[in-house]
Amino acid sequence: MRRLPPLHALRVFEAAARHLHFARAAAELHLTPTAIIVLDVEHCKAVSCQTGSAPQ
Repeated sequence: MRRLPPLHALRVFEAAARHLHFARAAAELHLTPTAIIVLDVEHCKAVSCQTGSAPQ
């Protein structure tokens, strides 16, 4: 059974996707843009996000 990513990382991912801007998502969540990026990467690793590049 796959483990779900932490809820906080999911909230960060959703805010970043909605704003299309890490700094705006950071302001909404009262975090730094760097923290948003770190948590977004953590979320993507947990759910195996694709970067949109061609498969290799």
